[in-house]
Amino acid sequence: MIHQLFTEYIKNNLLWSEGRRDLLIVILCIIISLFLNKICLLLSVIFWAFLLFFYRNPLRILPKNISNDESLIISPADGKVILIEVNDQEQKVSIFLSPLNVHVNWVPMNGVVKAIAHKSGRFLMAFKSESSELNERNDVVITNKFGTIKTRQVAGFLARRIACWVSVEEKLQLNQKYGMIKFGSRIDLFLPINVKLKVQSGEKVKGGLTIIGNFIP
Repeated sequence: MIHQLFTEYIKNNLLWSEGRRDLLIVILCIIISLFLNKICLLLSVIFWAFLLFFYRNPLRILPKNISNDESLIISPADGKVILIEVNDQEQKVSIFLSPLNVHVNWVPMNGVVKAIAHKSGRFLMAFKSESSELNERNDVVITNKFGTIKTRQVAGFLARRIACWVSVEEKLQLNQKYGMIKFGSRIDLFLPINVKLKVQSGEKVKGGLTIIGNFIP
């Protein structure tokens, strides 16, 4: 039983696909540490354990009646809502991910990808409001019969790499994962004003599970 659980964990862990460079660096550090001292070896092994933890890829399934609802917007990430901005044209919900959060990103709404835009930038602390516009980021625009939303992956001070696994015109479904940000980061959701928000600033959310809001007919 333990062997089966460990095998399943390894199979779902993204270290083998998204974190290969990190994996090779740590293996190299462990090998070098064998010729140095026990402290260096211990630190290398601890960092190896952290990578196994960081690249975890949990399975989260919404009930069918919810996952088929095109009016719902679900949290694209684990973390804490640090900002909600509302103006006459749109609403912005910002979620901060600490290095301890799951960093896989879930599709926030059923629909079709209309655009993807990656922009290079700085690497400010992700909890700073200006990081949304100044940091390296990747925007994915999704549309369906209710409206159009944009989800923005923002690289932070530690997060220097953004992975996006979807393409333009691809049909997306809730429960699907579309990317990840590596090591401490932020996700911004840009929503139309006819979306009724179900979260508030300071609330902790679960990627793929927490309802952020829904379109009002």
